[in-house]
Amino acid sequence: MGFDLKGTVEIVTPPHRLTYRIGDGRAADVTFTEASGGVDVEVQLEAEQMHTRELQARGWQAIVDRFTVVAAEHDLA
Repeated sequence: MGFDLKGTVEIVTPPHRLTYRIGDGRAADVTFTEASGGVDVEVQLEAEQMHTRELQARGWQAIVDRFTVVAAEHDLA
């Protein structure tokens, strides 16, 4: 299962912060913080009204988990 996610980047503060607005108008704020052995990534996204917050959180966590696998496979971690 997959979906396309489109948006507009609004603020880039390398290497610590990125904000964007997805196609339905919701805002997201991503912060990158150095951590032992890597980087912590925190994403705050306005919840949508169709699904529960819990379901949305699980979905976004699955995306982050998959990205971690792909980044490791391509030596991007």
